[in-house]
Amino acid sequence: MPQDPAPVARTPDALQRRWIGVAVALFLLAQLLLPLRYYLSPPTSDERFAWRMFSSVRMRDCTARLYETIERDGKTIEEPVPPATLAHWRDLLDGNRPEVVEAVMRSFRRRPGVRAVRFELKCRGVDGRELPTEGWVMESADGSPRRVEGRSP
Repeated sequence: MPQDPAPVARTPDALQRRWIGVAVALFLLAQLLLPLRYYLSPPTSDERFAWRMFSSVRMRDCTARLYETIERDGKTIEEPVPPATLAHWRDLLDGNRPEVVEAVMRSFRRRPGVRAVRFELKCRGVDGRELPTEGWVMESADGSPRRVEGRSP
């Protein structure tokens, strides 16, 4: 009694090959375009999707601080937000992730009695020297932060 021959794998037809080629081309295009967004957009320190994953921007040592402008006893004062309040956001704020910084600022700005929120980022380069302080202020709970010259209180 003759045995059945082993099944032969069916090769894709022309339409299937075309769709496979299109899928591969789209994947490769995405791999090229996502990192280009970093180079073609306004200056940023967020290099998560850039080709330069070991650049000096990524290796900076940064410390973020948040300040609230509040009214107390008829006086407007600016005071630092206690670091413990920001503990679970610390790494993302120190990494200067724009979306996170804006969301945290907006969250604090919406608190009762808060008139403005200021974010300050102090960094040291890989060579240890202090870099210029970066800062943003949000005065309106619905607005976007505006860049300001960094300063220490």
